[in-house]
Amino acid sequence: MVNQILEHLVRLHNDDKQKKALLVIDGMSLTQWYVIEDVLKEQLTDFTFNTESIFAWIPTITPISRQSIFAGREPSFFDDTLLTTSQESKHWTNNWKQQSIPENQIFYSTGDHFWDNSEVEKIPYNSAKILGLVAMTVDEKIHNAHGGIKELNGEVRDWVKKGSLGNLIKTLIENDFSVFVTADHGNIVAE
Repeated sequence: MVNQILEHLVRLHNDDKQKKALLVIDGMSLTQWYVIEDVLKEQLTDFTFNTESIFAWIPTITPISRQSIFAGREPSFFDDTLLTTSQESKHWTNNWKQQSIPENQIFYSTGDHFWDNSEVEKIPYNSAKILGLVAMTVDEKIHNAHGGIKELNGEVRDWVKKGSLGNLIKTLIENDFSVFVTADHGNIVAE
């Protein structure tokens, strides 16, 4: 479940102490991940990919699933903020502070699109040890795709080919981060 992502990252961090970067691609389904992975494999030929499935909480809406990721808790634990994403940064920071990571080494950013390198360049690679990043591009494309899954997947492919996602991942790895890419929830065509 998505609320177990944080626990997984903490466990890995306690084992290897390597810097960690979690990239949440809002709204990405497994179908879009395969499109993204194909393009990234063309761009990042020296890197290996390991794909595993994960489940979102029902209802699979952004505030519930994303908050579960960054809080590392089931939705019933944050019922007072259940319908907002405003507490994600606080949850992310507090959880990592409990692991003895100083607050100035924890970074969180949302609303990113990674169309160009300006968003890649703003990330504090040297000072941060723990990164939580949210890319909104796929979710926004879902809400604007009128041609179904074929159109959506084509737009996702175009984003990864022309955007800076590959450069982001490459830069993270070059700066000694273990990179984890996930989604808060997926999507499916419905009428």
